Amino acid sequence: MNAKWIGADLLQTAPDEFFVLTEQDLDEYPAIRDAITNQGTGKVNYDEYMRTKNFLDEKGSHAVKFGDEYYEIWFITA
Repeated sequence: MNAKWIGADLLQTAPDEFFVLTEQDLDEYPAIRDAITNQGTGKVNYDEYMRTKNFLDEKGSHAVKFGDEYYEIWFITA
């Protein structure tokens, strides 16, 4: 099975479309918390990768706001 990573980039300006992440969201999706805390990539298992990707897809954006910062969450398979 291919390796999976989830990452986050800190954005300098607010994107046109985003949604606000809550502490509860980050508790339920620790891969997002790790990505925005570490400002980089984190390797995750397939189930966590798909669960997190589906959550963001359902929200309609991979751009998020947490606190006063905006992030673009991204996914890589290799």
